[in-house]
Amino acid sequence: MKPLLQVGDRVKAINQTTAITHGVIVRYRGRHNPKNPRVRWYSGWGTTCSAKKLIRLTLNESINLPTPSLCSIDI
Repeated sequence: MKPLLQVGDRVKAINQTTAITHGVIVRYRGRHNPKNPRVRWYSGWGTTCSAKKLIRLTLNESINLPTPSLCSIDI
């Protein structure tokens, strides 16, 4: 069983699309659900996803990929 995702974890989608590639786990209206976390994607979109559809970025990916910009709702 993989560890639960936490706020601040950098992740990527298993099934990537144009808007959903890599992002960061954020709070949504002050709350966090490890099984269905909110992700602020690099494209700017924020979505709630099943943790089963996300993979943590490797250290190398985290260093080389730009960090998504957060919004006030992500805090």
